[in-house]
Amino acid sequence: MTRRAPPTRPSIRLVFIASMGAMVLALALLAAGGLVSLVRVSDAVNEIIGDPLEELRLTNDLERMLYQAMMPANDYLIHGTEAERQGFDPIALAVERAFDGLLGRQSLTLAQRTALGKARDRWHRARDRAVQIFALPAPVGSANGSVLMEAMDADFESAVALLDQLHADNDEEIRRQEMVVGNERRRVGWLIAGLLAGGIGIAVTSGVVLARAIFAPLGALEAGAEEIGSGNLGHRLTAAMPCELRPLSESFNLMAERLQETQAALREASVRDALTGLYNRREYARRLDLEMERSRRHQYPVSLLMLDLDHFKSINDRYGHDAGDEVLREAARHVCLQLRPADFVARYGGEEFIAILPDTAAAAALVVAERIRAAIEGLVVDSHSDLHITVSIGVAGMPDDGRGASELLKAVDHALYQAKAAGRNRVQRYAPA
Repeated sequence: MTRRAPPTRPSIRLVFIASMGAMVLALALLAAGGLVSLVRVSDAVNEIIGDPLEELRLTNDLERMLYQAMMPANDYLIHGTEAERQGFDPIALAVERAFDGLLGRQSLTLAQRTALGKARDRWHRARDRAVQIFALPAPVGSANGSVLMEAMDADFESAVALLDQLHADNDEEIRRQEMVVGNERRRVGWLIAGLLAGGIGIAVTSGVVLARAIFAPLGALEAGAEEIGSGNLGHRLTAAMPCELRPLSESFNLMAERLQETQAALREASVRDALTGLYNRREYARRLDLEMERSRRHQYPVSLLMLDLDHFKSINDRYGHDAGDEVLREAARHVCLQLRPADFVARYGGEEFIAILPDTAAAAALVVAERIRAAIEGLVVDSHSDLHITVSIGVAGMPDDGRGASELLKAVDHALYQAKAAGRNRVQRYAPA
């Protein structure tokens, strides 16, 4: 009787090599899946903040130019000089180009294009009224000019309101993109889950410790990608990483930091005046509405200061626009030095500034305004020591001079007009005509 030989087993070397090969293959699949998920989520985040943020920047620039376009016609009614008329054309051309640039973006929705087209129509009407104002032979004190100016301002405000609608549409587009990213994240999650299950099944007998060392960092990367994808740009990876994944973790954190800095810079730039660093007119309008609401709720007074540098055009004409820009920056700095941290100051347009003084009655605001006037009068420009600067300031307070934002603004504007009519370089409390 012949004895059977025992069944042969695969060699230990072969089993080890096969097991290690399977583990390496599984880990390679896991790493590839994790990298694919990071790349896809990163692309989705870029899609969310890319086009909408660019359109937000272009829309903010267009609104700023629209406000600049309002000023020459207004100044023409005040001064009646040829410079205001000549300064309007390049601004109008820049506004047209800005509209063309926005309308040329392929990412705009039909609703956004419609709103932008309506805003452009309002701009054309406002531009035509400005041209009519410039055609007036005697603009200063012209009743017809005042009527045209009110109609032009209404068209400008309508155009700006339509541009604000673009902001709302961008927000809606971001929410829609977030839903798309959420669906993509779920599909990627299923892919990663499949890879994890296969990798664990293959490599469990040969690398439990190694698997644990890989899964935890990948989980942290996935969680970080989900946080960034959901809009939490302040999230950072803090878990300890193996040396192989540490560069990826550092790159991830650097990407999140840059996205956060870009978003913060865009938000800040949208409310700041580029020349003086003060807040812009759009942010002033928002702050005034907020302060008026607080005033009504807590029953405390609010005062407005409207400042206009006297004979600023002559400074530009005699010393050049660089000197004029330096005067504006120094004047803005001196105004801020005379105000409290709780006060708010913005560049209203051209050489005009406006300040909101919460919990301040008009009588106290007069004292602050006189302090500002004296500081401006003593201002010395380093590049032109012979340059003498003065300012006229209008003062109005709530509730005595108006109970709403528009009433208070009209009152302080009238007070500024009275200060200039009385000889400039003075402070004037609003007094009804």
